Amino acid sequence: MSQVENKVRMATTVCSKCKTTVQLDLGDLSYDEAIKMIDTLDNSNREFPGFHVEFGGWRKRWDLDNAFDLAYTEKEKFGSTIVHTIEILSENEGKKTFEGFDCSKEADRYLGSIMSKPNALQRNRIYYIEKNRVGEIIDKDTIY
Repeated sequence: MSQVENKVRMATTVCSKCKTTVQLDLGDLSYDEAIKMIDTLDNSNREFPGFHVEFGGWRKRWDLDNAFDLAYTEKEKFGSTIVHTIEILSENEGKKTFEGFDCSKEADRYLGSIMSKPNALQRNRIYYIEKNRVGEIIDKDTIY
């Protein structure tokens, strides 16, 4: 009979309010599952006995994005389905979303196809929005 090995993976960070070290056991969560768990943690009530009680806001207070990012190797993150997203919003063409590690090439080709159309910039506002793995906007441009 084989035993199931429980993987121990710890994310370590420091509370910005009371400077207490926090360790979160991520167990055998994949990188995707861990990143999604940040939202659950961010909206939950927590207490540091003798220090403070909070009703949310843990993502920023514990710097969870960075702590979880450091808990995984680049190889583990590479296999992740949560990468980054590029959205191109065009008043004439609608919204087109690209996801993946190397989605910028495909997005640039699509953008080029929009711009090559006759009168592409007349009455057409085009927005380029790039988001990181957790959905935060890291680049936003208005092309026209």
